Amino acid sequence: MPYTPSPNAYTTMPNTAMPNTTLSNAKLSNTTTSNALGTAGEVIRIVVEPDTLVIIGGTATGSVTQRVTVLGVLGEEKKWVLSGENNILTVEGSEDPCLTFPPSDKKASYILLFESDTGGSDFNDAEVAPDYKANKHIVEGFATYYTFHAEQGDDQDYHDITLSVVLIGATKPGVGPSTNGY
Repeated sequence: MPYTPSPNAYTTMPNTAMPNTTLSNAKLSNTTTSNALGTAGEVIRIVVEPDTLVIIGGTATGSVTQRVTVLGVLGEEKKWVLSGENNILTVEGSEDPCLTFPPSDKKASYILLFESDTGGSDFNDAEVAPDYKANKHIVEGFATYYTFHAEQGDDQDYHDITLSVVLIGATKPGVGPSTNGY
């Protein structure tokens, strides 16, 4: 079956709707704050259809360390962190500039949490600009590309984190599902 993006390929939910999970120690507050441009504490969930390659990477241009926590569910729950300051985001514990998830024969779900350093050891939720709903690009039958950008709160330029999520179909019409894991 050729790659077809799910009509529900992305959804958002406030932190208060986040189900109980053992995925991470990430701080998920019970309140959200918002202004005209974005909502701090918003949780973004991307649902990935089977046989789809996933690539997640971006840049941090804020004046303090920026962090994106990726929580993934595909058979088992996992957590990855991309972070950086005035540079590309890298996977914590390595110098890898992006996360890459090979195609699987199962549907997967990834939750993205955007945060900015407070200048100490704590992180605050960053505001994700709501235009990511318009920043979804589809190449029918081949790929879907999302762009997210977030604000740490000091200058309201929404250019402190820029993150791209790329979903690339890994099958051709008439070819069966893959047997790769993750």
